[in-house]
Amino acid sequence: MERFDCHGTIKITINQSNNIAKLVLKHELIHAQPKNVIVSQDIKEFIKENINLLPREIYAQLVENGLNPLIRQKQIHFWWSELGQNRYRRQDDAFESAIQWLRKGQYKIVLEQLQPRALALITELHDYLLKLNINIHECGIDATYNTNNFGMELYCFQAEVNGTGFPLAYLFLENNRTCGSETRTSVI
Repeated sequence: MERFDCHGTIKITINQSNNIAKLVLKHELIHAQPKNVIVSQDIKEFIKENINLLPREIYAQLVENGLNPLIRQKQIHFWWSELGQNRYRRQDDAFESAIQWLRKGQYKIVLEQLQPRALALITELHDYLLKLNINIHECGIDATYNTNNFGMELYCFQAEVNGTGFPLAYLFLENNRTCGSETRTSVI
């Protein structure tokens, strides 16, 4: 998208007690309006047909085939995400959707809890390491916090083998601000 040095700003002030939002738009220099370039239905069909490719690969193929240069890679990524949801989305509730998707794939769910919501599964890497007679000398837990908009934390129980981490199990745990450290520790 073309950028303009118009000294434009948007200031939004929200008063939560009154449920009022104040919007101030400042635009000092007049310039041509940026072109609104939409992604055509043909491009969306191409994305659907190639949904198993990465968005950057789809974009590269589209560019090679003469894609309008005003269409950006972010637009392709957006439609790739939108059009690909049917591969994994089973319900509107992300937690329930994950459970159904994991069951369909016959993953080994070892914990399914409703309060707080928790879901744990075991990967097949432990079995592979044992088959290869690889001894695990060190294990650890890694975690991500506040990385999604569903209020879920992700924990990974992993083995370290020759400096490389191998995920053995995953735990998705709801953190709705009522999940204290005692609850978190007991679930882990």
